[in-house]
Amino acid sequence: AALVDELGFSAERLHVVHGGRTSVAAGLLLARRLLESGAASACLVGGVDILCNGASLRAFSARRVLKGDWDGFIAGEAAGFVRLSSSPGP
Repeated sequence: AALVDELGFSAERLHVVHGGRTSVAAGLLLARRLLESGAASACLVGGVDILCNGASLRAFSARRVLKGDWDGFIAGEAAGFVRLSSSPGP
């Protein structure tokens, strides 16, 4: 809901795809269908992966198993997004 409010999208235009490792493929296929049908002129497809949550990070920090100058980076975290459009251009 915060993303919808921040970007000014209507909630009906936001599609969340759950499916683990195959979610990106499902999201790309959904975007393709929306673009080909004319239901959308552009789509933003993306995903994030995080191996830890806030509670586990605090527990690791309390046990001092994170490096001393920990800056919040945890190996294995990632995010990627691609904008798809039915017309060429920026």
